[in-house]
Amino acid sequence: MKRATASGQVTLFIRTFGRETDFICHDQIVATNGGTHVIQTFLSEEISREIKIKDRTTRQGDHGSYNMVLLNRDLEKLYIEKFDIEDARK
Repeated sequence: MKRATASGQVTLFIRTFGRETDFICHDQIVATNGGTHVIQTFLSEEISREIKIKDRTTRQGDHGSYNMVLLNRDLEKLYIEKFDIEDARK
């Protein structure tokens, strides 16, 4: 866990870490370049869980960023239509 936010490092976690773990950055290179970046690759069942995952990068005054990357076919399984997906990309 200590090296999870080190420069040059890519760290993968299962979804339970998004709820229980703060990603505190001790690497000055990472901090200077905007902080830790979290990419969420699943839809949260609850909006509160998504908010917690987003907040994991900005604990204790640290800077960080967040993105969500999803597959079209996974969204379509949730009855999110293709034109809605295209509209959201704009």
